[in-house]
Amino acid sequence: MISLALGISLPDALPVHAGTADVVGYLPNFTSAGQVIAYDFTTSTATTITSANFNYPIAITFTPNAATAWVANYGATANGTTVTPITTATNAVGTPITLGTNMGPESLAVSPNGSTLYVADYTGNAVSVINLSTDTLTTTITGV
Repeated sequence: MISLALGISLPDALPVHAGTADVVGYLPNFTSAGQVIAYDFTTSTATTITSANFNYPIAITFTPNAATAWVANYGATANGTTVTPITTATNAVGTPITLGTNMGPESLAVSPNGSTLYVADYTGNAVSVINLSTDTLTTTITGV
């Protein structure tokens, strides 16, 4: 058992990717403070990634090559809820993709070939489908 005292609220998940030289876990800090914690298990160091693009981050997943971590943001903006990419090599936060209003993203999955991100929206009873080559919302499957 590993115990991490990182001072964050409600770490719902600890997705881990194993790169060529390290093993890193990303934890969402479920507050409006806009933080995700990157924890390097090799060096036992934590890096706080703070961004206005995070709003109640709740879930994280990785692309198959572990180059990008995708963060589901449960908190709504003026345009709706979002998902936000993090480039794992640098922890750089990218531009969020808006899912729409009345959405509550709670879990994420990337297709095995890395081309599509699926976002399960709890509040909207829907699945948002994002094309990762263009970083655009392509469709929302409702009534699920």
